Amino acid sequence: MINVNCNATVLSIIDIHGVLTFYDTTQGADKNITGTHLDIERKDVWDMKWSYDNPDMIAIKEKARMFVLTRFEPEEPEVSTTYLCDFKDLEIKAVELDDIMKQPDNPG
Repeated sequence: MINVNCNATVLSIIDIHGVLTFYDTTQGADKNITGTHLDIERKDVWDMKWSYDNPDMIAIKEKARMFVLTRFEPEEPEVSTTYLCDFKDLEIKAVELDDIMKQPDNPG
């Protein structure tokens, strides 16, 4: 999974092993974008969503926990197995796909 923050200054990638890595995509002095690998890594990540209005905030899912990272520093995790849909105005919207699949005619 590949995603970019709202002002396109950071690229985030979750590889097939569940390792989340970040790349700085700001222009250097020579006007070239190098995609510098940042020395920040999270393991066992399976979902992520950048905030639509804050380029420093990203919500990530590690196992059955959800973390919000602000400038790559994690806040206290919340227990959650939902899939991330939207993140803006400090509010995260997520869906419980297991419940929807159990009752597709009545998603509740």
